[in-house]
Amino acid sequence: MPGDEENIISMEKFEPLLQSTECTNKSMTMDFKDERSYQYGQRLWQWVNEADERKFILVAGNGHCGWNQHRLPFVVLNVRFSDANNTITVIGYGSDWKTVAHTYELLVGGHPSSEKRDIDHTFSFDLNHALPMSSKSFSMGDFKFTYDCDDCGTKGEFDFQFEL
Repeated sequence: MPGDEENIISMEKFEPLLQSTECTNKSMTMDFKDERSYQYGQRLWQWVNEADERKFILVAGNGHCGWNQHRLPFVVLNVRFSDANNTITVIGYGSDWKTVAHTYELLVGGHPSSEKRDIDHTFSFDLNHALPMSSKSFSMGDFKFTYDCDDCGTKGEFDFQFEL
């Protein structure tokens, strides 16, 4: 995430630390297996409560909420901690990938770019190849097939552009 007040976290990275997860449209409650894991999550996520504009995207993997069949981006605006139960509840809302992944770009074809990139590389894959076949005959039962090919081959190229 490009903003100073944004972050993205995948539940798949810390799923082994969880006992269970309960999800609604406005919250996710994670029950951690032990106090050490809970305290680690608490230290990492406390920053979201320290300023109004802070948020992060918590990505629930396939089945983490029980009902989701695909990765689910959840925008976290507030975090509640329960020391007695080793649970962390994130408050926010479910979203979609087009909304939360606002800094992606997929180009088909090329375009001039004036922006500075960390990596900006282009290359072409040449498809101009002669095929050494002018004529060929073969038989199948009572049928005889013959094909003739003048100037056989492939023509063209694929252009690729990578920008990071």
